[in-house]
Amino acid sequence: MEKTSGQQLDYATPVVRRRRFWLGPTLIWSMVVLVWLLGGLFVVPRFEAIFKDFKVQLPTVTLTVLAWSRWLRGGFGWLALLPLPVVIAFLVPPTPDRHDARASIASRILLVLGLFVLVLSVFVFVAALMLPLLPLSGAISGK
Repeated sequence: MEKTSGQQLDYATPVVRRRRFWLGPTLIWSMVVLVWLLGGLFVVPRFEAIFKDFKVQLPTVTLTVLAWSRWLRGGFGWLALLPLPVVIAFLVPPTPDRHDARASIASRILLVLGLFVLVLSVFVFVAALMLPLLPLSGAISGK
């Protein structure tokens, strides 16, 4: 009697089941770290040079992102972010079974939290870098 592909999934090895649970949160948190590193090491320093020419009071969110970027670039601050995805992978419960609801919930919580942090990080970067440019655009347009 032949097995269908649906039946073969039911007999997945524990390693395959574990991979399904930890791969999603680990990939999302890797993207969070990538956004933080690219933003803090490359994007924010370019805007910092522009903001120095403004000679205006910067918003608190911008000052915070600039300070965080300086910390990241100074010394080895960026090394503190690298182990984050590995730590997240170890937080996912080991070898969850499809009937193990707690493991499934823990994995989903880490996944949703990672997506939330990713979206929030992008929003904060954009807001921090665009808010100081609003008065400049108003002055250029003559309003």
